[in-house]
Amino acid sequence: MKNKLYIILICSLLSMGFQLYLSERSYSIASDKVEGSTICHINDSWDCDNTLTSPYSEFIGIPLSNWGFSTHLIIALLSLLLLIGWAENTALVWLTLSLFASLSAGASLIMFSISLFALRLFCPFCVILYVLSFVIAVCALPSGKHGISLPSLKKAKLLLSGSSIGLILTTILLHLIFMNTHNIKSTDKTVQSNVMDWNSAPVKHSTEEALLTTGPAKTEAAITITEFADFLCSYCRKSYYILKIFKASNPKVRIEYFSFPLDQCKSKRASCALTRAVYCAEKQEQGWKMQETVFEYQKEFITIMDDKKAFQKVKDLNNDLQMNWDKWTECINSPSAIEAQKNQIKAGNDMNVMGTPSLFVNGKKINHVYFTKTIKAIQDTIKNK
Repeated sequence: MKNKLYIILICSLLSMGFQLYLSERSYSIASDKVEGSTICHINDSWDCDNTLTSPYSEFIGIPLSNWGFSTHLIIALLSLLLLIGWAENTALVWLTLSLFASLSAGASLIMFSISLFALRLFCPFCVILYVLSFVIAVCALPSGKHGISLPSLKKAKLLLSGSSIGLILTTILLHLIFMNTHNIKSTDKTVQSNVMDWNSAPVKHSTEEALLTTGPAKTEAAITITEFADFLCSYCRKSYYILKIFKASNPKVRIEYFSFPLDQCKSKRASCALTRAVYCAEKQEQGWKMQETVFEYQKEFITIMDDKKAFQKVKDLNNDLQMNWDKWTECINSPSAIEAQKNQIKAGNDMNVMGTPSLFVNGKKINHVYFTKTIKAIQDTIKNK
């Protein structure tokens, strides 16, 4: 029996650690403070961020990872009580432990099914948590004098109620701590204000083609997000990651990316050279990958004031791409690339873009504060019309 309790305790503590990491990441995304990929990123299908922004990632407005942390905290405390012999009624404590372990395992099964059949995306840390939950549940299986029966449930009523209240209070407290840590204040009011401003905003459009697009056609997309960004803008770098995360868990969303150099190509900054570099990479269907590399190594491009050096740096950083580099080199200084560069600026001027990043949903500009929550709220607004 003690061996099982040690396994339960260790697995619970491991689960709490993973859950805290996922909670931290969830609030970072909610506060638009993401500046890179998560440590549990494997590929586009196996990435924690993709599931953390899905419609199934919260329960009553609180990340599921908070609920998971609280559940495993209760399990850890109950197992510790049994190990050190502080439980007055061992059978009742064991029964309560079994029920919470079963609750955790059941929730894990539901979430894994959602990932498999609805999202078709997987969070590596979540999969580890599912396994830990099932190990705990197996070790906590009631048997003999610890079996579940109606009389035993009635006896454990007080302990079950107290543990459940503790779970809820811990979850709420953790939520408040993360909200304060990430300086997330009046989220609902801000999001509501953003949606109202978006609703009343005029629809703007440009006939120019985006530098990059992803997702279904406009006629088939749930919504179309249009972004104007400068490759050397630090806020645009953050916006890139937020959009990337959001798109992965919302396949029906279309994203159009326009490069809008803030200097409008009147200085020696590398923004316009990078526009042509990505444009020519997209000719070989590698534009998004090159864009990601540019944003990831953005600081290295800020000090470059020569187009040739910028192109060479792009090539050096992207030498793993499956591209015909001779064709790319020929393209970057071609009339079509220079024309595309000018058209990107024209599109921004058509949409009256004054700064970057500038984001539009279905042609209406939005405030990108609490961007992820605002987009979700706009989606709900459109669905309800």
